[in-house]
Amino acid sequence: MKKQTVEQQIEIDWPIRALFNYVCDIHNNATWQAQVDQAEWTAIDHYCTGARYTCLQPGRARPVTYEVTEHTPYHRRSVTRRNAWLQPTYNMEFEPRGERTLLRVSVSFNGPWSLMAPWYAGKLLAAYDLPRLKQILETEN
Repeated sequence: MKKQTVEQQIEIDWPIRALFNYVCDIHNNATWQAQVDQAEWTAIDHYCTGARYTCLQPGRARPVTYEVTEHTPYHRRSVTRRNAWLQPTYNMEFEPRGERTLLRVSVSFNGPWSLMAPWYAGKLLAAYDLPRLKQILETEN
């Protein structure tokens, strides 16, 4: 079955290195991701493929586990949800635009769940509140 992907993007007035480091620091997740109350690493080596972390989500007693499935500094980072029947992969791509950065976020599904991509991925992407991230970072600057 074909892999399906849904994507959104935004240009942020932050240099690529600073934006990549901010977004990859899971302790910042709660400031800009609506579905996260707090996040904690479960691995010692945080910034590499295979590292795992958990997130507490509003209204849920059980934490959600994510695994870093790709980590290419200042270019791309992907995480996959692991402890759920539906295991979406969230991909973040960073493209320099002078002193600004284009951040592209997508959600992809494999196998039979890919049929749900257009409907469910939009809901999942909404939790990655890119306009909120832009506002926080550009106001902070």
